[in-house]
Amino acid sequence: MASQTEAAAAQQQPAQAQAQPQFVAAQQQGEGAVGATTGPAPMQQQPQQAFPGAPGVAGPVPANPQGAAASLYVGDLSPQVNETELFNLFSSIGSVMSVRVCRDQITRSSLGYGYVNFNKAEDAEAAMGQLNFHDLHGRHIRIMKVERDPKKRRSGVGNIFISGLPADTTSVHLRDTFEQFGKILSCKAVLDHSGRCRGFGFVHFEDPKVAERAIAEANGKDAGGDRKLRVAPFKPRKQREQEQEERTKNFTNVYVKSLRRGADEEELGKLFEPYGDITSKALRTYKLKDTERPYGFVNFADTEAAQKCVEEGEMHQRDIFYVDGMAFEEGKKVEDFVKTVEECAGSEVERHHLQVADGKLSGFILFKEHGEETVDKAMTGLPEKMEAATDHISKAKLYVQRAQKKQERIRRLRRRLQERRRELRQRGGNLYVKNFNENVTEEDLRKFFEECGHVMSVKVMRDKEGVSRCFGFVTFATREEAESAIAKKNRQPLQDRPIYVAFHLTRQEAAAAPTAPTAGHVHVPAVPRHAHGRVWPRLLQPADDDGQPADAARHELPRTGRQPRRPCRRAKPLHAAAEQAHAAPGAAADGAQPTAVPPAVCRAAADAATAADAADATRGAPGPAAADAAATGCDVAACAHG
Repeated sequence: MASQTEAAAAQQQPAQAQAQPQFVAAQQQGEGAVGATTGPAPMQQQPQQAFPGAPGVAGPVPANPQGAAASLYVGDLSPQVNETELFNLFSSIGSVMSVRVCRDQITRSSLGYGYVNFNKAEDAEAAMGQLNFHDLHGRHIRIMKVERDPKKRRSGVGNIFISGLPADTTSVHLRDTFEQFGKILSCKAVLDHSGRCRGFGFVHFEDPKVAERAIAEANGKDAGGDRKLRVAPFKPRKQREQEQEERTKNFTNVYVKSLRRGADEEELGKLFEPYGDITSKALRTYKLKDTERPYGFVNFADTEAAQKCVEEGEMHQRDIFYVDGMAFEEGKKVEDFVKTVEECAGSEVERHHLQVADGKLSGFILFKEHGEETVDKAMTGLPEKMEAATDHISKAKLYVQRAQKKQERIRRLRRRLQERRRELRQRGGNLYVKNFNENVTEEDLRKFFEECGHVMSVKVMRDKEGVSRCFGFVTFATREEAESAIAKKNRQPLQDRPIYVAFHLTRQEAAAAPTAPTAGHVHVPAVPRHAHGRVWPRLLQPADDDGQPADAARHELPRTGRQPRRPCRRAKPLHAAAEQAHAAPGAAADGAQPTAVPPAVCRAAADAATAADAADATRGAPGPAAADAAATGCDVAACAHG
């Protein structure tokens, strides 16, 4: 036992010998669960597989007589890890009572964590000390004691959040850095798919006072590479969302787009200064279809001014008239040009910012009468009075909203996408299309289905290299149009290849839906089995119209140590099919031609005989199915369908 323990500890030394970065840990964004908190309590109601003393024995996880003290939570598991590997790993420490890897109920894939129950609490303590952060399939597993009290698990007391971590940070580095403050229950550096740190992590201390001291001493420390650590108490997801909602109500920073291409910060300030004092402003550009599009940020001194700007009809969705580089003769007045614009638009100008530089006029004009019609009149009337205005005037609809961080925008877009998908499912217009060529594009699918109704969206699924995976989705406005598309387009050729069209089902819906028999196939009833698992050989016996075996002597065949069995009436169609399949062509009654039997039926009969003989051969007894076949004179191996 001691040698096995030393070997397990030796495997962990290379990971601990890595360079120790000078920093600490961070917060898991977008996750409601606490990354470094005590693991969740074992879900006893649906165990996947338990190992009561030896691997390979399935069953429910037995209750541990020593309670949570001998129960361990094992996290950060690789998808390839199974119960056998965990049992073998932890058995090197002590006597393991049960092991379970938690899996998804639908896909049966690993959820990345599991539980190990020892017979003794001392063995559980030893496993935490020797196997914590042990490398298993390229991942460092994270071990902690099971906390069965849900209030303690979700409280987050003693748990701290650390950001600003370098990309090469691991959970081992966090443990080695923070264990100087006190006993650590768990720590975790959050990694991406490539195994590099995402810049944040968690450390959970046993004593909340130790966590406060770690925050006070580690916050603001240099992490290397112009990085500063930010260490703060962990906040649950709900609390962060509530604080975010409070910040959204009291915002002062607004985001603006649909600005003039040649605009500057001065023009941006003139556009919003009537609403209040502006503390700062910034103008940026982004590339869209090889053109630079400007956008900006305006920060007000108070919340009321920012909230008024984003109101629809105030500045948000307001129509604006732009003049960009129009030739302007020297000596002319800007006020005269403004009056001309008012005559063309049929509305007074509320405010404007027009400047002449190098003989060219540029700026914006806002009319008192809101609406797109007023700007359209100015767009059409001004070139008739001033030829120089042609190709130098434009209109736009301003977009003014509260400034948001990237992560917040992504979460909002995801929620909108989920709501849209939910609406489409309720509407029932989403179709699943497959079996088309790799050359088929979204436009080809749209043209193929547009005769069935209004196509809202089309998507062809592709791999990472952009190659079509030969399936996709087509969304119609109504369920009636989708049903019409299924009736008209299913099995119809698209580029010389018949395609499959059906309603889109989620994984849960597909798992719950009954499997319908495929058209053109013969339905073979389920083969009844013996209590010990052997296939009933009576399926090979042909039957008469009354359901009895055609040959009474065949039913009375002597069987060593067994009672005669009744024929299976459920398999009557299969009996008759087998009789017709194996009848000689010249033996048809009254000169009638023998009925052709689908190959699937005959193969099912052959498979049943093979399975029965194999089961008897393992027990050293002759195969009764082979005896039945010999009595009927049927050579299954020589069957034309075999």
